[in-house]
Amino acid sequence: KQWYQRRVRVGILVDIRFFTQTNWLTLFLVFFGWGNSLISIAFALSTFINSKRAAVILGYVVALFGSLMGIVLVGIYGNIPLISLSPRLPVGYLVWPQVAFVRAIYLLNNACALEFSCYGPPSLIPHGDEMINVLISLYLSPIVYFTIYLYLDQVVRNDFGVPKHPLFFLLPIWNKIKSLKRGPPEKANVLVINSGDCS
Repeated sequence: KQWYQRRVRVGILVDIRFFTQTNWLTLFLVFFGWGNSLISIAFALSTFINSKRAAVILGYVVALFGSLMGIVLVGIYGNIPLISLSPRLPVGYLVWPQVAFVRAIYLLNNACALEFSCYGPPSLIPHGDEMINVLISLYLSPIVYFTIYLYLDQVVRNDFGVPKHPLFFLLPIWNKIKSLKRGPPEKANVLVINSGDCS
């Protein structure tokens, strides 16, 4: 949060169009979605990590290669003459949030620096604009990756607890099907004896 605030202040101070003319809500949505995506990826990957060293190495690998992949894809699907194949990134690449974030920054910069028309409020972004897909990805991926984390946390073996069966979430449905096949439970014949009849 402090990193972002410092960058925005410096950007406004030196009058960088990216920060001064892009709508603040659009910028907030991009950075907030990015932050939530990072958190959900960290949770999902944490199920496979048991040591600090592995966490540090995996963190660097994800940060460096994820961003590098996003930058390469911006070159392939961008506005670079003789290099770019298409101006639009295929939606499938937005599954990885780092690619979506790098694409969002590219689109925001491209709009401000090359087209001289920075993005306005999110409600005014045209329906077919690529930024819509990027924002959807940045807000859908935390849900998906956190759901993956919740599942993996239950089934992956770790130092604490007993892992569940990989299909544990189907157990209630299976039990319901088995109970329907058996039919309703039979009523037991109970002999009722009145205390007055025993004498």
